[in-house]
Amino acid sequence: MFSPIPGGTNLIEVKKGDSQSAVVNLTQAFAGAENREAALNVLVLSLTELRDTNGSRIFSRVRVLVEGQSLAEFWGPVYDRPIERPSLNPQ
Repeated sequence: MFSPIPGGTNLIEVKKGDSQSAVVNLTQAFAGAENREAALNVLVLSLTELRDTNGSRIFSRVRVLVEGQSLAEFWGPVYDRPIERPSLNPQ
């Protein structure tokens, strides 16, 4: 099975950010993802699927850090913001 998340990527920390944001901090290997969109989608879809005891989503967006630095430091300024959960079946 193929994973768009590069081998050697480890989770440093996941924490609740502001409002409905998750902040995920990954090791340097993540910055080397060949398919950036797919790697981000895996993270965002997984974390935004987490639910509370009432069945409501805990997070609606995810901010990605690499070794504590904004993903924008590695991939450019467009990644310097939380990433919203994408629509899976847009009409």
